[in-house]
Amino acid sequence: MPLAGRSWSMTNAQKNAPTVLPSTAPHAEPDRVGPRWPAWVRVVAAVGVIFGLLVATSLLTAPLVGLLPDTVATSVALRVGQHLVFFLLVIAAFTVLVRKVDRRHPAEIGLRITRWSLPFLILGVGVSTFAQVIAAPLAGLLGELRLMPPPTMDVPVLLVVLLVVSQAFLLQGLPEELVFRGYILVTLSARPWVAIGTSVGAFTALHLLSSGGQQGLVERLLYLAMPLGFAVSATGLALLLKSLWAAVGIHAGFHWATMVGASQGMGDGPALWITLGAVHLAIGVITLVRWQRINGTITYTR
Repeated sequence: MPLAGRSWSMTNAQKNAPTVLPSTAPHAEPDRVGPRWPAWVRVVAAVGVIFGLLVATSLLTAPLVGLLPDTVATSVALRVGQHLVFFLLVIAAFTVLVRKVDRRHPAEIGLRITRWSLPFLILGVGVSTFAQVIAAPLAGLLGELRLMPPPTMDVPVLLVVLLVVSQAFLLQGLPEELVFRGYILVTLSARPWVAIGTSVGAFTALHLLSSGGQQGLVERLLYLAMPLGFAVSATGLALLLKSLWAAVGIHAGFHWATMVGASQGMGDGPALWITLGAVHLAIGVITLVRWQRINGTITYTR
């Protein structure tokens, strides 16, 4: 039946016109045919890349050690420079990895800056600071804490702050979260709880290699309570808010709060590791339950 003076019958030209598929139309999203590598290979590759870039950064900056003056300011500047080089290499490497292997845009793993990035970053730092404030007195009730010396002695405060911020954000916060809460979560996002378990499990297990004052095998295992806890809280907050920057804030805030606590003479040891991990775990479980009820899918849009 004609509508508005036009017939619905096709002309010969229309019948013979080539079909344009959505994936080849101008400005259309590329056809998703799935990642190029199996899931386990992608996870291992992502972790391997970040360790490889740590070694590469050390090799690239090592020649400068003998060329620069041996002063405190120079030492701090060199370390901050190393952190910056590592940070830039990680961004470049994962931009290539996510495009070539996963066939995604880097923004899909949270590598984006929006008007929400800074507020969520600050929120994450605040959550970690809150967890530290709650956990410290609880740890004192559970057992004796070891007194830890301040991380730096006879160093100007400004240089200390610069070094702490650089280490918390450029060396650890953003690079590690881009791997574990960014890439791994998204590349396995077809099965959200498998993705969460893999992200948290891999991150926690790797901290068996950490040197955080552990004495013996038992303490090395107890130490894992901290990375396990804040991995869950970082995952929950990031997924709930749909922003990787929330996880970066949790991670960087954890290191920032720990270093500030050490500078103020706060103790350390298994009691603190367990209580701090438990507080972060509780925060993470609450946020993950809320995320599951609202949506339950892994996406970064803010």
